[in-house]
Amino acid sequence: GRLRPALQVQNHDYADPLAGVEENIAYNALLIGSTLVGMRVADIMAAIDHITTTINPASITLCARRDAALVACFAAAIDPRVRQVAVEDMPLSFRPLFEPAGQAINASQLVPCLLRDFGDIPKILQQIAPRRVLVAAPLYEPVDVPESVQTSGTRFSGNPDILTRWLR
Repeated sequence: GRLRPALQVQNHDYADPLAGVEENIAYNALLIGSTLVGMRVADIMAAIDHITTTINPASITLCARRDAALVACFAAAIDPRVRQVAVEDMPLSFRPLFEPAGQAINASQLVPCLLRDFGDIPKILQQIAPRRVLVAAPLYEPVDVPESVQTSGTRFSGNPDILTRWLR
């Protein structure tokens, strides 16, 4: 017979950023003393190592959206082999999360003590400078971002010309 009851919770699916498998993985990572962000950055670093040893590209550009955008920025901040970064739908600050209205954040974006010990997202972007960064459709208005950061109000996933012009 069936081992799983036919129960269904409305609006909960695998990719739901607040109540899906992604959230469970992130919280389990925190329980073992790691972060999902850190594990994903390590994955990008391993991919860059593999690419540079197998094909030795002239340059490496990271391109990411939503939750992966911050991961790409962290990887670029610690790896000088990344020449430029293009991200979409990334917050340019964590500060709006602390406003009275409050906003939910995907648990996969949690990095304990980041604000206290390092600073906000503009500090991460400063670590990438002077290399170029494109932030398309940022979730919050840009404040104190380095000059190497270019913003676009339009998503490059919907308008690829934005990305291809920036890459030239």
